[in-house]
Amino acid sequence: LGFSFQRQRYEYHEPEGDEEVGEVQLVKCPVDNPVASYLKGTGLRADQLDELKEQFGDNQLQVEMPSFLQCYKEQLLTPLVIFQVFVALLWAADDFISYTLMQMGFILMFESTTVFQRLKTMKMLNSMGTKSYGIKVFRGKEWTEVLTSDLLPGDLIELTAV
Repeated sequence: LGFSFQRQRYEYHEPEGDEEVGEVQLVKCPVDNPVASYLKGTGLRADQLDELKEQFGDNQLQVEMPSFLQCYKEQLLTPLVIFQVFVALLWAADDFISYTLMQMGFILMFESTTVFQRLKTMKMLNSMGTKSYGIKVFRGKEWTEVLTSDLLPGDLIELTAV
């Protein structure tokens, strides 16, 4: 049982012994194996693939795209905007209603353009990501070609000169 939060994968571990509650831990990649284990490696076995795919997920980085309204709400709740609205309300209390309405309109328009720019930047970041391509992987004592998005911790890959 696992979930992703802020692009990191966590899994739930059942309680052990006399503990009543289990715990959630960050999934750690196996990075402390000695070099000799890689030199003698036979690659991942077929029965390990599904388990590792479930545990670590896809080998991709995607920036989540929030909706315009969600982003707009966040933008309107920044301290600067709240201060600007407060100042506008002070002007309204002093009977400058037309100035207040114009200032509120400008605030809403400016913040919406900021949100559009943020969404455009996020979309551009997603499009700049590396697309999956085929790569040779040593799995089950033989070389096979898989997509880079299907790589798993423990895969042995072939490095080639371009």
